[in-house]
This record gives sequence, structure tokens and C-alpha cells, in this order.
Amino acid sequence: MAGFGRFETVRSLHRSGLSAIYTANEVGGDGEERFAVKIFQSAGAVLGEQHDGAEEERFLEAAQVQQKVAAAGAQHWAAIRDVGTTEDGGAFYVTDYYRRSL
Repeated sequence: MAGFGRFETVRSLHRSGLSAIYTANEVGGDGEERFAVKIFQSAGAVLGEQHDGAEEERFLEAAQVQQKVAAAGAQHWAAIRDVGTTEDGGAFYVTDYYRRSL
């Protein structure tokens, strides 16, 4: 499956318009689906149009805020393990996989 940072996707959980969520494991890990990869791509990128990447930037900024909050010890916030951009102009973050979460 696709690779995102040091993680690789295992199976699709949800796909909707401009976003997708996959279970994932660490590359070279034990194969357990312990992580979730959340991917976003703006409409302009999906349509192959020129776009400034602002929507992807906001997506990454929100993930980085969550990363800082969770790292500071906030309860009930999922840790963000990695953030980055995709080769096709999208953005992603990797978090712990919880079967039931918002």
C-alpha cells in the first residue's frame, strides 16, 4: 500500500470527497494496524488546477496544533505521530488508531 513518512497504509476506512482515512502500521513493524493516516487534498489539486496550497497548509497547521496539545499532556487528544505532504499536492497526518473516535 501507500507510504506516508515512516508508515504504510493497510486498509481503507473512509473516503469522502477530498479526504481519506486508512489504517496503517510502521514500515518494517509487526504488521499491527496501530495507526490511522488521515489524508486531505483540496478541490484544486484533485481537479489538477493551479492552487496555492492554502487549504492543505491549514490542514497541516491544525494537525500541528493537535500534536503540540497532545505532547503537552492534554487528555482525550490523540497523539500526532507524523505530518507531511503527498507527492500529488495533498497533506496527511498520522495518529494512533482508535476504533471509535471522532
